Amino acid sequence: MSLGAVFGTFAFTMVTVRFGRRLTFTVFLVASMLVVVGVFLFADTRWEIYTLVPVKGFFLSALFAGAMIYLPELFPTRIRSTAIAFCFSVGYLIAACIYMLGSGLPARWIGAAMSCVFLIGIAAIWMLPETKDKPLPE
Repeated sequence: MSLGAVFGTFAFTMVTVRFGRRLTFTVFLVASMLVVVGVFLFADTRWEIYTLVPVKGFFLSALFAGAMIYLPELFPTRIRSTAIAFCFSVGYLIAACIYMLGSGLPARWIGAAMSCVFLIGIAAIWMLPETKDKPLPE
């Protein structure tokens, strides 16, 4: 997973500079959702796990790199760190709620259900402004 993460963070950075934040996030969120579902529901053999988990690391870790690019561009300096921490905390809270709703189910199904978080991200990214080539808010 870490090997995929290294390449994913660099890839996201290069893609977002060229195509903008919204499109890049959308592509990586959809890909993350598909890979997470694939890993949890369909990876049965060691070979499948060893090949899919680095792909999962590529897309999931890239989203964290993207957050470090995009979130500072949304908030003025005086509240930037608090706002970014709030955004991450809300995401963790939503994920924890989804996990709790699935408690008692097999781990494979809970893991796949967690991919619903990506749908929230896709909806949210299109409600936020595109910040490509714009100055940071003061």
